[in-house]
Amino acid sequence: IAEKIYDYYQSNQAGKTSLSKIRLTSDEIKSLNAGQTITLNLVDKGLFSPDKEDLRIGNLQVSKIVLKSVINPNTGLYDQLGFKFDYPNYSRIKKNGMLYNFNNYNLHTEQPISWGTDYDLYSQSYTHVVTSDASKSLLSSLFEDTSGANQVDLFARPAAWADIKLSMNHTTDGTSIVSLDSLFIDVQYDFQYKPANIINVELNTSNKWFAPTFAISKTDKYNRKNGIGNVYRAYTQSTANSNSVSVTTPVKYGRFNFTNWATRTGLALTNGNGIDISGGNTLKFSVSTDRSFRAMYKFEGAILDIPDTVYLGDTTQYTLQIKNIGSGALLWNLDSNSNWINYPKQTGINDTTLVLNFERNPDLNKGRIGLLDVSSTETELLHHYIYFIQNKGILATVYTFNGNGNWSTASNWSNDAIPPSILSGNVEIIINPTTNGECVLDVMQRVINGAKISISSNKKFRITGGLDIK
Repeated sequence: IAEKIYDYYQSNQAGKTSLSKIRLTSDEIKSLNAGQTITLNLVDKGLFSPDKEDLRIGNLQVSKIVLKSVINPNTGLYDQLGFKFDYPNYSRIKKNGMLYNFNNYNLHTEQPISWGTDYDLYSQSYTHVVTSDASKSLLSSLFEDTSGANQVDLFARPAAWADIKLSMNHTTDGTSIVSLDSLFIDVQYDFQYKPANIINVELNTSNKWFAPTFAISKTDKYNRKNGIGNVYRAYTQSTANSNSVSVTTPVKYGRFNFTNWATRTGLALTNGNGIDISGGNTLKFSVSTDRSFRAMYKFEGAILDIPDTVYLGDTTQYTLQIKNIGSGALLWNLDSNSNWINYPKQTGINDTTLVLNFERNPDLNKGRIGLLDVSSTETELLHHYIYFIQNKGILATVYTFNGNGNWSTASNWSNDAIPPSILSGNVEIIINPTTNGECVLDVMQRVINGAKISISSNKKFRITGGLDIK
């Protein structure tokens, strides 16, 4: 065995190591802010160039984050964000034009592979999670008397082609509410350059779960031709020197229509460089170089347009616009398990404007997040979530009428404090005139946006001006 390993490395180039950086998309940032776990497949994202194969992860680290304005900052003894990358059981490696599938865990697995980074908001510093010395010491002791043991990599490096889960946790004893604006990841990886005589062709669609049949005109090095879903073929230089290859994808796939061919990252293809897109859903191309194509499909039906996150601050009302920016009728329904969100219990069709009301946060120390589900069976996704972020509670401002006579007379109010003519927010007016007295509202008074007016039991309140309560 040792001789075979030695001969291989004498006959072939050694493996390489490199570092790449990737930035999360705005949708991925929104999901993390909402407390959701996101999926990162670095190969499917196109992070690595097509001439690299046998891709394996050495380390994953959050290298930079940018925060939106922190609500209630500097209110605790500690304030940290923890980012964790969890590696899945299933992964793939491509080598010499062939795909190899791996199950990474077994019945004895107790601690799956993971990486992590902690970010301290106070010092704005990053601490990367590494393997502990205690974990390495036992394995190191097994090689104690072996020559070159200190150069042995004790842990296997998993394939980069995998659905890695990224989560974010906020830990503080304060009341801060933290939201990401952007996040960057450092990817340290090992790889091999593919053999020069192999040309890879990669075919997929705009949705990773789609599985249309790609009709391919020529067999590859391993006698593979047509394929379903994500398709990978390997051609040799002899194929490259012959006629071009054509690929046909279905015009319709369920309720989705084919729109165009695109690059691996979704940029629309154009004619040139050995590529011919004049055939519509049939693409012709030469295999003189590595190719990666994506068949783009568009949903045929209603498309729901709503905000995904609303920062309420201290307001108790929000006007929600529900719009259909697609085609056909949009039948929608509202639901929420957040009992402090008051919404119309209704079903609607197409564009609608709704007024939502929110109870004030009773917790004076912490903000809170609520969820409204706008569901529709006519859209590509069944559930569409709106997250409402509310500040910590604040003490109410109270104006007390405790005199006798006109509202506009300062001496009839506690501390001579007459309420403003437009009362808004967490404010209350209490009408409690003296015994046998009365409160006469001789001016115009508006009470809006959660403010309220209360009349004590058996007290007289007379309006000669005007009162507008909304």
